[in-house]
Amino acid sequence: MMEMSSEFPNVVQLNVGGKLMAAKLSTLVKDPKSMLTEVFTGRIAVEKDSDGRYFIDCNGDTFVHILEFLRFGILPKQENVVELYRYAKIFKIQALVDSLENFFPIKYENRMKKVLENFGDTRVDYEEFRNKVLTNIAHVNCHDNTLIPIVYILNDEACGKDHSLMVSSQLLNLGEVKTLKGQADNCIPMQTLYINDASDISRYLAHELCKLGYCKQGFFFDALTAQNCRNRANCGFTWKLEFIFLSRSIDVEGVKILKRP
Repeated sequence: MMEMSSEFPNVVQLNVGGKLMAAKLSTLVKDPKSMLTEVFTGRIAVEKDSDGRYFIDCNGDTFVHILEFLRFGILPKQENVVELYRYAKIFKIQALVDSLENFFPIKYENRMKKVLENFGDTRVDYEEFRNKVLTNIAHVNCHDNTLIPIVYILNDEACGKDHSLMVSSQLLNLGEVKTLKGQADNCIPMQTLYINDASDISRYLAHELCKLGYCKQGFFFDALTAQNCRNRANCGFTWKLEFIFLSRSIDVEGVKILKRP
């Protein structure tokens, strides 16, 4: 049976991640399908702290937003929605989940999650490549604008020549490269990835490098593709040249070719 406060019989005393608070039982069980309802109607056991308060394993500041939504339907400021969305799904408060999915940060995170899921078997290749890029940009100041040229060697039939060298020889002649270099403080050596499907790799890598703190905003740019090998006429490999631009600011002026992930 649920224990209530002796002074306020309909109030439940809580310890939420070390933050002490109280809430009416009617608030906690307002969503009949939520995990909170299962907990506070006795269907799921819950631990108590040494003072007999019900312990909820959640960030206390985030749980306050959950209570405000259950009480009044109030949604948080944009900077709080990502963590709140995570807990709303854990506690199965579907009305809150649905409301938060209208916020751009949640739409963006869900879109990027689908991009990663679509990598399928190439996810291992992506993760190895990402770690290689992290090694190459380890010396870069996160306050600098940094350009990362990437060449994807697709469907390589290994004619014995280094196809990445053929691509790199054309970099100096590209007007887009000159524009990007003019905006960058650093340009690291060209990165090469041998893979059959390069779809969205630069896009997701720009997103992930931003999340890891290497920039304030990551951009990507898909530049060129070609289908011939100068070394052997029937080689048949395909290459794709792309760039990632790590920006120290949110808005990059004068570079129209860049795309946000």
